Amino acid sequence: MPSSTHRLWLPEEDRVIDRHARLLAQGRYRNVSQASRKCARDIERLYASLRKADPEHDVASRERPFDSVRRRMVVRLGALGLRRAGMFLTPPEEKVVTRYVRELTRGRYYDARQAATACAEELTRLADSVGRTRPFPLHTVQRRIYSRARKFKQPWGHTQWSAGDEMVVERYARAVVDGTYSTARLAAEACHEELARIQGRNTSSRPL
Repeated sequence: MPSSTHRLWLPEEDRVIDRHARLLAQGRYRNVSQASRKCARDIERLYASLRKADPEHDVASRERPFDSVRRRMVVRLGALGLRRAGMFLTPPEEKVVTRYVRELTRGRYYDARQAATACAEELTRLADSVGRTRPFPLHTVQRRIYSRARKFKQPWGHTQWSAGDEMVVERYARAVVDGTYSTARLAAEACHEELARIQGRNTSSRPL
């Protein structure tokens, strides 16, 4: 019957844990529990290898409880000087994203992508202070801003068409008809860029 006495951690185990701890700090896992589950499977493979050489191995002959692996993960994060900044927003990052969502719904940005671009730049500058070694990709920031902005149930900047916006859209529509653009998609992309530039100029001239 396996003994319940405390076991020391092998250097080989800590190397496995350290690898997953670094991945966690880089945002590759959602949280400590997910990192620990992946780590536990690698430790099982390590134990199987050690038992081939020594079936009665003092450590590898008994399974490591998941809670032990999880606690060790937290210990090693501290020993390595790593912070846990996974896929979830930290409180400072949450404030930044919330601010850009509000600015989008108030019409300060033309669409979610424009708001996300500015937001992502600020999140990147904030990354070191929150322990994030790999900034959020633009598409991730855009998806979060878009989904949150919809909940406000307010008109966004891109739905607030002005007379000037209508004139720009009409011009690109005529450009498709007369063959200036080979496809409507290309015209729409160019139109989007121009409208975004116009919105950016209007925003920069607006008092804060």
